Amino acid sequence: MIKKIIIALMSLLIACSYAFSAEYENPISIHDPNYFLFGGQDDQVKFKVSVQYNMIYDSKLWYIAYSQESWWKLYDKSEPFYENNYNPETFLMFNNNDNCFNADMGYFDFVRLGLYEHKSNGRDGDESRGQDKYYLESQVSYGDVFNIGARLKVFGYYHLARENKDLPKYQGYYEAELFAQIRSKTVEFLDKERIYIKGGSSLSKGWIEYGARVRLVSSRVQPYLYVQGFYGYDENMIDYDKKVNAIRIGLEFE
Repeated sequence: MIKKIIIALMSLLIACSYAFSAEYENPISIHDPNYFLFGGQDDQVKFKVSVQYNMIYDSKLWYIAYSQESWWKLYDKSEPFYENNYNPETFLMFNNNDNCFNADMGYFDFVRLGLYEHKSNGRDGDESRGQDKYYLESQVSYGDVFNIGARLKVFGYYHLARENKDLPKYQGYYEAELFAQIRSKTVEFLDKERIYIKGGSSLSKGWIEYGARVRLVSSRVQPYLYVQGFYGYDENMIDYDKKVNAIRIGLEFE
């Protein structure tokens, strides 16, 4: 069965590799939101960088991505990093009217099949944390300029490190999001103001993140003012089993 799935996926990738456009497109793009935030518990600076790479030119089907989220004690004398979470992954992406099949998926913005996602904190001993996952993620939305939508990501675990075997108790098996945003009238899919709430839960624990971003001056000023709140468990890997209640403010980069 696994061999048949692998053969089918490889055949799909080969078929899409023959789709080329006359205009070159940069294979590197933003994956998750990139931001730099102040505040929260212990006044730690929290920031994230996240990029993805298109593996087959212009097919927009197979990607690899890397994200890193860090908590930095910038105000301490030695300015140490408290925690770094490293998150590489690879996935198949099916965008609405933007894939090698040129298929209209209706209100579906995308369907993403996560073949493999790893997340760890690079520490040794009892402070080591790690997980390997697979997932299926989809987003639907309605509206061109004023856009509202929902996203659902359902995942399972290939492997969990011994030090965080009970992670599903806090992280659960899904992540859901509701959002509303304003898009540009002149530049397709350029998002401006945005508000959202997302979260996940298990039978006994869970987490909620909420936030809003606005343009600082105009669309020509690239960073956005970003406010982010978090309540619950699993904000970072080292403290996945500790409850956090934090509000941070800073910049989001797109």
